[in-house]
Amino acid sequence: QGASREASGGAGREEGPFELECMPDELDSFTRKAVTHAVDGWRASEGGKFRAEFYWSDERSPDRIIAIQRLSAIAGLCYCDEASSHLCLHPTYGAWMSLRC
Repeated sequence: QGASREASGGAGREEGPFELECMPDELDSFTRKAVTHAVDGWRASEGGKFRAEFYWSDERSPDRIIAIQRLSAIAGLCYCDEASSHLCLHPTYGAWMSLRC
């Protein structure tokens, strides 16, 4: 059911499950800023001759959804166990990683 705002410093009003989805995630925000800054710096160092388009794992528009687990496996970041657990497993961190961009 809904989570109490009191636990997070709110006024004690019950929230529906979808209200929390609209709240900005600090790690997502930081990741977007850091990746965008790094790529913009790289593009500037190359004279701006490369174009960059970002696809983020939390995007919900039908034309922006990507198979980020498969992409991470193809890129060699991890092994994607599609047969049973459906987890991406990193050689060092196991399943303790987050795929964001």
